Amino acid sequence: MGDIICFHSGDVYVTHRIKEITTDEEGNAAYITQGDANNAPDQGMVSADQIVGVYKTHWVGLGGVFMMIQSPVGIIVFFALPIILVLFIFIIGPLIGDALARRAQKNADGVGRDGQS
Repeated sequence: MGDIICFHSGDVYVTHRIKEITTDEEGNAAYITQGDANNAPDQGMVSADQIVGVYKTHWVGLGGVFMMIQSPVGIIVFFALPIILVLFIFIIGPLIGDALARRAQKNADGVGRDGQS
């Protein structure tokens, strides 16, 4: 009792808390549920085959992360920055590395010909 379940009721999905565990006319497990904002239990019982999910855990702060992702700053931090970082690592970085290697090779070739360091 007290578990939060999501169950199929007609054409909708309902998420309510189990208030009581009982049995139906055939002796199968059945659940009396109630919404947290409701004053009375739901009409009718929920059978086990109607249940589509059970609330197991809660990650504190995860909702805040999703809210931030939807903000302009969040879009930049979570989408634009990684794209820029990938571009730098795989495109700009190698170009800079090649240019530095050519410069080092040019300097090494110059030292060898002139005999100066």
